[in-house]
Amino acid sequence: MTDQASCVLVAEESGRPVGYLVGTPNPGLHRHHVMSQHGRRLCLLGLGALLRQPSLILMFLRTRGWRYLRAVIRDRRGARVRGVATRTDTTGVLNHVAVLPEHQGEGVGSLLIQALEDAARTAGCDRLVLVTRSDGLAPAYCRLTGWSYVGERCTPEGYWLTTFSRGLDGPRRLSGERAPDYMHFDTGYPSRRYRPVSG
Repeated sequence: MTDQASCVLVAEESGRPVGYLVGTPNPGLHRHHVMSQHGRRLCLLGLGALLRQPSLILMFLRTRGWRYLRAVIRDRRGARVRGVATRTDTTGVLNHVAVLPEHQGEGVGSLLIQALEDAARTAGCDRLVLVTRSDGLAPAYCRLTGWSYVGERCTPEGYWLTTFSRGLDGPRRLSGERAPDYMHFDTGYPSRRYRPVSG
């Protein structure tokens, strides 16, 4: 991890990874970090990929190009006005969570999500959101575990996506207090531990 606006956790059992989670307690700051540190390289890689498959250029422009351009312009204006990236919202994002099939149903995913919730609270968030394919298992899991249904939309490629949200009650970070660089928590299983990914 190269920025404090992201959270990556890995669940291990007997030293072997059994699940992971990627989240963003501060999406605006994370996007600013990625664009300022890696933006040129990412743009060149994306342009190279499009040039290798020219048939994708029109689809990219129609589905994502203008949205990306607006975000870059908005971020650049904000950085010019403020001089630094600051928090503009209090919503964190659960990007990915996965657990090996043989460990599903053991609470590994729930514990990883709880750790992200703690990190998001510490970062000043008051809710988390996630977007998932509507035809997968995640929507049923979200409904069963207290996530609120927000809505559905169809992507230009024809995939239906469902958005869920969950409020975060509890202590909030005080102004100026820094989020922890790491998290460690005990699951009750003597040989299972969860750690952040660093480096």
